[in-house]
Amino acid sequence: PRSTQSRSSAASDVYKRQVAIASITLIGFAFGVVLAIAGRKLAVVQDATVETIYEVLPHANCGACGFINCENFAKAVVADHSNSNKCTVGGKRTAEQIGNILGISVGEVSKKTARLFCSGGVKCKDKFEYSGIKTCRNASLVDDGYKACIYGCLQFGDCLSVCKYDAIKIGPNKIPIIDKNKCTGCGMCVRACPRSLLKLVDTKNEVHVACSSHYSAKEVIDRCSAGCISCHICEKNCPEKAIAVTDNLATIDFIKCKNKKICVEKCPKKVIASI
Repeated sequence: PRSTQSRSSAASDVYKRQVAIASITLIGFAFGVVLAIAGRKLAVVQDATVETIYEVLPHANCGACGFINCENFAKAVVADHSNSNKCTVGGKRTAEQIGNILGISVGEVSKKTARLFCSGGVKCKDKFEYSGIKTCRNASLVDDGYKACIYGCLQFGDCLSVCKYDAIKIGPNKIPIIDKNKCTGCGMCVRACPRSLLKLVDTKNEVHVACSSHYSAKEVIDRCSAGCISCHICEKNCPEKAIAVTDNLATIDFIKCKNKKICVEKCPKKVIASI
């Protein structure tokens, strides 16, 4: 009878669908198991590589690479190899070790050092006697600091207190002096300065303007004997046209600068310095 055939055909279709569903389920399960095993093995490989890279890092945990600590940096390197040459403390040697571990070329590693963009110190007048907590950060909160120049170094050595490499000392002018041979470019002192007077600069750039004032020439003379007076002499004498006076302050275009140091010789206030 037709009804019997129809029921038999329907049952067959249901069976086939059940078989298909079961097959797909089994295949999916098998793929899941394979992926889980592969993921576990890959994670082990990645963890081992992270650990190997972490071991060659200087463990300064300074954050100069852009990551919170060396462990996070090692993880970031494994995830994205373009981070391989960002450890300024380890420099070229560490970058090459990372490259050898990953089997890649890390490219050029630039060496950076901190520089102070101020020449004031004792040459800058005080506007009142400060008797608070002897830190730059605290002093900066009292009437924009006790120095007559609001752009000047406050001289309490917050930068010195955070330097792990003995690269900073206080000079005769009572402002920080950076030893470029000891400085690792970690950036700790840069972050410690409440007036952003310390900056990381490529060591290939030998000349910098050691002043951050935007006062007019008359105001500078009234406040500090070591400030930029925006006289334009450096600008006029630079053969590379690498210096321009903008907003009362000389600035250097390091792309154009050839380190001929004519500006250092010509500056009447001796605020353009070289290292």
